[in-house]
Amino acid sequence: MQAMADQLLTRQPTDEEALAFLADQSGKRFSYPYVGATAESGVPDGYSPGFARVRLGQGRTVFEAARAEMQGWRMFDLPWVQLYPVGARPVPGTDVALVATWLGLWSMNALRVVYAIDEPDRAGFATGTLPGHLLAGEERFLLTSDDDGVFFEISSFSRPDHPLASLGLPVLRWLQQRFRRESTAAIAGGAAASIG
Repeated sequence: MQAMADQLLTRQPTDEEALAFLADQSGKRFSYPYVGATAESGVPDGYSPGFARVRLGQGRTVFEAARAEMQGWRMFDLPWVQLYPVGARPVPGTDVALVATWLGLWSMNALRVVYAIDEPDRAGFATGTLPGHLLAGEERFLLTSDDDGVFFEISSFSRPDHPLASLGLPVLRWLQQRFRRESTAAIAGGAAASIG
């Protein structure tokens, strides 16, 4: 129960607390067995899927602008979310702490970059949960460009990783939907602003 107490707070954690929480997660294994499964089709048994996709425009300029936004974690640049450490590079093995507020509570959740994609017409990366996360699973952020345009998508699978998370699952699922909706809008807005 102490781990859950460290994750769920009635006040905003300080930068030092968030970084200490993240340091405690360093070296721990992923909290789910299907590491890298977002690179393939299908959702593992017992996990719930999540998906959102937005068309950003057309052409190389849009793709490169969106790639820069995604590499800067723009999809986490939301009023109710903070990512630690600031400026982390989304390369395999990088650990980050996601701090979010909802219903008067603050949660700290640990993630690790699982893999990265860097191709001429596809770019992105996936994050997987560490033991210090309310859910267990993986989330992929993918940018693609083809004749139909430039698209940004988020795909994921997850399940509760703590009894209290199971009790609050409807709220957590609503937060996941909100995150996907606002994150795709953040990437779209950031890419549009950067190409002016």
